[in-house]
Amino acid sequence: MGRYEIREGVVLKRANVGEADRIVTFLTPEGKLAAVAKGVRKITSRKASHLELFSQVTIHLVETSGLPIIQEIVSQNRFPRLRMDLDAAGQAFWAAELIGRLVQDEAGGTLYPYLIDYLTRVNEGAGPLDVRAFELAVLAELGWQPELHQCAHCHMPLVAENHGWSHQHGGVLDQSCCDTQGVNYRVSLDAIKTLRLLTSQSLGVSHRLQVSAGVNQEIEIILRSYLESISERPWRSLQLFA
Repeated sequence: MGRYEIREGVVLKRANVGEADRIVTFLTPEGKLAAVAKGVRKITSRKASHLELFSQVTIHLVETSGLPIIQEIVSQNRFPRLRMDLDAAGQAFWAAELIGRLVQDEAGGTLYPYLIDYLTRVNEGAGPLDVRAFELAVLAELGWQPELHQCAHCHMPLVAENHGWSHQHGGVLDQSCCDTQGVNYRVSLDAIKTLRLLTSQSLGVSHRLQVSAGVNQEIEIILRSYLESISERPWRSLQLFA
């Protein structure tokens, strides 16, 4: 028998293999982890209820020459609202797809506390800015944080006015660079200020901010388009839960 190991993690994805097994992908404090849950699709399986999507669990693993095998699994937090509320489910699926697609191999461990905080907020009833704050945290941790304080092209400080947004340059362009470089979107001063607040504070600040519906929509459109430009293909969860 291989080495025995205990990990903490959140269930991101499950895939059926063989007659009764599943490969389960987790995000753990050490990074992404894929492991085999033997016989978990059998009616008599005691592990199945602990492997619901988005559950926070303790995983007992046995190392093998291939993927580790889940020997035992214990739920810590099942975030029940995520299975009872369609909006909450959509917000959770979005986070799982975001991490699953952008985090490569066994990286991404630094995102674990952000994911736990985010799922906790979704379970309590997250607002649009909670989702935007999580998107920005993922971008920052993975090296794609947008430039919001100086022009992303000429690097001159931004004056307090409306500007432009460029996916290619990774953030806000000042007026002169908008004319020469082209932009994906025009971005209002209120949207820029809100994005700065969301990136400069912990996720906890998002539910205290009060912004207009128009600014909320503006930020959502820009960030999700930016994320799609990074991913280079549409996001499935956004199409399913639009």
